[in-house]
Amino acid sequence: MEPMLRERANRRGRGARRLPRRLAAAFAAIIAIGAVLAAAACGGDDAPSKAQPTANPPTSAATAAVAATSTTAAPVVAAKETKEKLTVGGVEREAVIYVPAKLSAAKAPAVVMLHSPGTTSGPNGGANATPARARFGILLGDEADRLGFVAVFPTGTQQPGVGDAGAISCCSFNDGRPLWGTQSPPDDIAFFKALLDLLVAKYPVDADRISFTGFGPGGVMTYRVACEMADRIAAFAEVSGGHRDNTACTGAQPLPMLLMHGTANPNAPYAGGVQPANGLTIQAVPDVIEFWRKFDGCTGEPAVTALTPKTEQRRYSPCKAGSEVVLVSVQGGGFCWWGALCGAGDLADPAINTTSVVLQFLLKQTRAGR
Repeated sequence: MEPMLRERANRRGRGARRLPRRLAAAFAAIIAIGAVLAAAACGGDDAPSKAQPTANPPTSAATAAVAATSTTAAPVVAAKETKEKLTVGGVEREAVIYVPAKLSAAKAPAVVMLHSPGTTSGPNGGANATPARARFGILLGDEADRLGFVAVFPTGTQQPGVGDAGAISCCSFNDGRPLWGTQSPPDDIAFFKALLDLLVAKYPVDADRISFTGFGPGGVMTYRVACEMADRIAAFAEVSGGHRDNTACTGAQPLPMLLMHGTANPNAPYAGGVQPANGLTIQAVPDVIEFWRKFDGCTGEPAVTALTPKTEQRRYSPCKAGSEVVLVSVQGGGFCWWGALCGAGDLADPAINTTSVVLQFLLKQTRAGR
């Protein structure tokens, strides 16, 4: 019995020794709770975060991404390409407007590009089949991103006899020449005026800095725009097109113009003559420049600059109302938008880039003050 009594005594001793530690832990917990409640009662800034439990982590990677960025990510302004439809004279017309994410000003310049007729199977890529940023390989949209201007791509109208058999062909503009046969030609001047109204009203476009450029037959149309819409545009640039008779421009005002042409263009001979594609007679490039030089009232000899070993620029100034006339001649060049799109067999100048030349000229022009 004596061993049993000793064991009971030992157990009572161990229990007595454990009791103080338990009481100490309980007292510590009570003190901690009291401290938290006191801090909350005093309105401490960090009291809620200490008193409240931590939220459960997101249950998926997608949820985690949203949780990580929803309150910290800055809003992103995206570039936007919009197809606008306008009804002019009872006919529905359309244009693609490309607004880059970053513009050069709250009201930025706009460049309107008039295409050459093309097909989905031809070298021009098709006016309706190609996105605006890559239309005709000219990539005005990419330059709009870099330089901060609005790029505009109106679509012409189906013209008789244009396009490859079995291909989707589109489209031409009514430059005033007799190319429409029995078909009633579209009223493109009314279309462009309505388009400019829309640009200024709906888009961040400076009404004093809207310019036109065009390639091939689209370039010919820029002459008509210059003659009949000189009060609406800042300048125009024509590339590789035939040369419309501009003698009817007597009522227009001086306007900065650039003409870029290859001396071996088979579609529109540099020296003038008959165009193989339509049988119409066109003026020689020097005669076109002489007309615009006189029209803009330019005086003095031109400033001549070699842009490359093959390409020469002649700039005529000073001219009336701050305008200027510029001729860029590519020796041996054919039907081409150099740096992007050239006809088969063209002797292109690989060192020249038409888009850069045209935009450098157009984007510095303004209608304000003229």
